[in-house]
Order: sequence, then C-alpha cells, then structure tokens
Amino acid sequence: MRYKYDLQIMKIKNNPFYFSLITLLFLSCNNNAEITFLIKNESDIHFDSSFLSVQHKTFTLPTIKPKSSIYFNTHRNAINTNNHDVTILCTFINSNRKDTLNGIDYTDLSGYPKDKYTITISSNKTVVIY
Repeated sequence: MRYKYDLQIMKIKNNPFYFSLITLLFLSCNNNAEITFLIKNESDIHFDSSFLSVQHKTFTLPTIKPKSSIYFNTHRNAINTNNHDVTILCTFINSNRKDTLNGIDYTDLSGYPKDKYTITISSNKTVVIY
C-alpha cells in the first residue's frame, strides 16, 4: 500500500501541470501580502503633498504634520516587480515649495520589496529610507 501511495506522489511531482498549479498558488499567496510604510516626520515642516513610488508605481500620501507619523499600506500585487532590483522614491512638498525633500532607496539583486519600510524625515531636512 505504501508503494502505491509513493507512486501517486511521484506522478504528481513529475506532472508539469500540477507543478505549475502549485507554483502559481504559492506565488499568488505571496503577492497578496501587504507592504507597510511608516513615515516619521521629525522636522517642524508641514508637508501638504507627499508621493511614494515603488517600482514606478506612484501613490499619493496624506498630509504629514510636523512631529507626527503616518502608516501607508499597499499590496505586493499592486507593484510590478522585475525579479532583479527594487527602487523606492519619495517626495515631500511644503505649500511654499521651498522645503521640498526627496529620498531614494535602491536594492539590487533582491527583486521584491521588503514587508516593512521606515521613512524618516529628520529635523535637519534629510530623508532616510530603511
């Protein structure tokens, strides 16, 4: 009986249809996971407009007040990955436009974004993404 069961498993493993189906199921479950961005504004600047770009997919963020934090979540399947690198760009714009700050994070050879990122706008007007 054990031998017959092993043969059935071997047939499933060697069948390209079943292999493709299981791979597709695994990848679709992985792509539904959320990516969380914590944006911390440690400066005294009020940002009226903020944009976050992940792999050329741009999101508009809500207003960010001085000395405050916000969370932004998106699904992995909303982002087009290239299986090679990940680029994250962010822009924070003040209404007077003299305090426009930019940040960039580039990761080579990873292919997929991490589950969580922290973006910090420091008091000396620099943007750090980690």
